[in-house]
Amino acid sequence: MSFKTTFVLLVLVVGVGALWYFTPALKKTEADGNNAATANDNGADELALGKPLEAADIREVKLERDGRPTLDFKVVADPAGESKWTMTAPFESETESFAVTSLLGDVVHLRIQESFPTTGRGSLSPTEAGLDPPRATLTLIDTDDQTHVLQIGGQAPLSSSTYVRVDGEARVLLGDRDLAKRVLDPSVNAFRSKRVVSFFAPDAIRLTAEHAGKSYVLQRTAGDWSFETPVKAFAGRDQVTGMLTALSRLRIQNFVDESAARGYGFDAPVLRLTLDTMRTKPAPSDEDKPDTGDEPEVEERSYEILVGAPANLAGDALFVRRGDQQWIGTISRADFEKLIPSLAWRDPQVTRLTAGDASQLTIRFQGRDATLRKQENEWVGDGDLAKLDVAAVADVLEAFEELRAIDYIDAPQGLEEYGLAEPRASVTVRTVDDPNEITVLVGDVTRSGRNAYVKRSDQPNVIVVSQAQTARLSVAPLSLRSRTIFEAEPEAIRKIDIRRDNSRYVVERKNGAWIMTEPAGAPVDPNSVMIVANDIARLRARRVVDKDADTTYGLDAPRVLVTFTVDEPAAGGDDQAGPPPTVERTHTLRVAQRGTNAYLRIDDDPYVFELDDTVYQVMITEMIRRQLFDFTAPEIRAVHTRAPGGTLELAQVDGTWQYVPDPYVTLARSKVQELLDGIAGIRVEEYITWQSADTEAEWVRNAPVTVEIRTADDRTHTLKLEQERQGDLPRLGVWVEAGRVFRMRQADVERLLNGLNYYIKPETAQTP
Repeated sequence: MSFKTTFVLLVLVVGVGALWYFTPALKKTEADGNNAATANDNGADELALGKPLEAADIREVKLERDGRPTLDFKVVADPAGESKWTMTAPFESETESFAVTSLLGDVVHLRIQESFPTTGRGSLSPTEAGLDPPRATLTLIDTDDQTHVLQIGGQAPLSSSTYVRVDGEARVLLGDRDLAKRVLDPSVNAFRSKRVVSFFAPDAIRLTAEHAGKSYVLQRTAGDWSFETPVKAFAGRDQVTGMLTALSRLRIQNFVDESAARGYGFDAPVLRLTLDTMRTKPAPSDEDKPDTGDEPEVEERSYEILVGAPANLAGDALFVRRGDQQWIGTISRADFEKLIPSLAWRDPQVTRLTAGDASQLTIRFQGRDATLRKQENEWVGDGDLAKLDVAAVADVLEAFEELRAIDYIDAPQGLEEYGLAEPRASVTVRTVDDPNEITVLVGDVTRSGRNAYVKRSDQPNVIVVSQAQTARLSVAPLSLRSRTIFEAEPEAIRKIDIRRDNSRYVVERKNGAWIMTEPAGAPVDPNSVMIVANDIARLRARRVVDKDADTTYGLDAPRVLVTFTVDEPAAGGDDQAGPPPTVERTHTLRVAQRGTNAYLRIDDDPYVFELDDTVYQVMITEMIRRQLFDFTAPEIRAVHTRAPGGTLELAQVDGTWQYVPDPYVTLARSKVQELLDGIAGIRVEEYITWQSADTEAEWVRNAPVTVEIRTADDRTHTLKLEQERQGDLPRLGVWVEAGRVFRMRQADVERLLNGLNYYIKPETAQTP
């Protein structure tokens, strides 16, 4: 064994001997093992407080420590009715309940490892145990109003156990826990709650804030937050709730010495918040307690929070305090910035109304107004709006609900500047549950044309919204009238008579099929007639635009006049057995066009309807079969075209198509076949004259394009093509032999005007 090892062992032996010599408890225990055994048997594994308790069984705590302020705690109910600990001395303060319950857990579960008499053999004096005087005295009052006093001394050598003594008892006890960490060491601040303010966000009813020279007041009414100052406006639920949640979770980083001679900035705080809360206290849970019928108790509280100067040179922490508390603490700048109010919290929803809740709607537009009411979940009107377009009413209400702000003008100089002194439209809505009306005034369009000004009649500010949104609100009352013009089963229509320009078409249904009686003998285009009949039977307008205004919309001289006959149910037919009887009635539609819009009136109905363009196109559709010729492509034997761009003469010779002026030219067979198929398949866009046209008219004789087609039966079919307007393709066609004038499709004309080069077969290079 080396000298170094021998020296270390010697030091250890001396140390243990010294510990034994200077530690009375160990000397006594070793001096009389029997007495120690007796002590163990006399108190080991007992609960120090003498009765089984849990932390929840304690309602008051007093902690007295030598040279430090006494701490008093008691159980109170928090805003939710849950029990929590609060500090009552040395000052009132909310408490970190877990800190108190952790202390109590150690004390009520403290078990005796050894018990020592204070005199005689095996004794341990209070002085030796650190109990004279005690390092701390803990007084507990339980829910049975029993008081338990426990004196706490020093820690046993080479052990984590603590000497304690129960008040009124002489013996010294060695407890099985280190109570220094829970009882002796913690400062007052260890028990203080680090939550700046303890509340539940749903209990907040009013919030007042002062920041950067501005004041903000927000009030909650019926669950909705709104600004009272600096403007009157709805506040976004998410924004306010987010701020309140951040405030309820705001925690102090560190408590500071409030007695220190330094400025905390609370004389001119960067933020002053006042929060008002209201909570209905929960009813007692005692099932045996009779119901007295009393109103539930409501608890109202108010908290003031001040945020002062920066707490460090970096500026990432600020001083904070509560107006009703003595402490001063610090919070992070990031947490502080979550508390700063802003007008950006405004809810962009202008009305905050749900369309389905509306019970009354009033629309004013261009000097006309109308009011609709919901009865038994159905919208009803009177007068011009006795028949309603439910979809149009729903669209106005949806636009009213969806109206969203883009920007705000909080101090408008004058409403006339925004077209709101005399608004172009207004919409007023009342809901079932609220007798107060909400009125939105619609003003001018902004200079860009993309946005518009609106204003709620109960708020002073002007709001900028999308012009597309205001267009849905700025509707004439008549536009809410039903768009149904006529309704029947398509099979009930018996006859249709259409007059347009200089043409007339009359079709009748006979034996389930449509035949054309005017022009007589003309073949019917069954698909076109079916579409016309279906559209008439289910005739709907884009909207109702006016009343008794034929001249305004050209209906005093309509372009299209449609008369149709329909089998309609006879009056009183419901009372008869068998198929319901019908009566034949005739109706007249007048259709005119103004600009790009088409308008219609039916019979003597005074209302003017605007049509969708698709419906108008049906009214002017061609009802005669559109295919011009009856022959097929294989029946064509020759084609001769004369046009300003040149002449093309093709003929079939011994089954082969040739260019007549030069039969040595090789033609591309596919291109020739394309021409033949195109001629046989020519389809008319519109017939202008079905038969007996004046084929000797000057415009026909001077037509710039002539196409002669010879067929296998040696008949010649001559087409003359003329321009309708200078610069256009010559789409106005005449079939000379049939006496028909028509408008051709552009593709058909272009095919007929192709020159020789189009049909020549490309030469292929020969290999030498």
